[in-house]
Amino acid sequence: MYDELINQERKGLRCNLLIDYPFLNQLKERGMYTGYGNEKLQIGAVKMFADGALGRRTALLSEPYYDAPGEFGEAMYDQATLYEMVKEVRNHMMPIAMHFQCTFYEGVFHLKGIRLSL
Repeated sequence: MYDELINQERKGLRCNLLIDYPFLNQLKERGMYTGYGNEKLQIGAVKMFADGALGRRTALLSEPYYDAPGEFGEAMYDQATLYEMVKEVRNHMMPIAMHFQCTFYEGVFHLKGIRLSL
């Protein structure tokens, strides 16, 4: 599809790929980094998930879901693990695209000298 849009139809399509965190080591092994690619297709940030989704009631909340007392959602990682993951990505000099629906993580992103723009 991308080849058809870019090369055959000559559309001005440009793609900035988000790479899922589990593939970070493969990126490093291949010498790829943010900006790797060409003017049409480039690697962007590393995508990370802090929690789940509101529809499945897995988004981490500071108060229970109104229709599910006692349910607060789920964190994908504890704070120490999340810190180490962010540190690894930043040591590779790559930006992070963090997915979070939560209200619970508000203070987490200023952990141990790491500052993330929210």
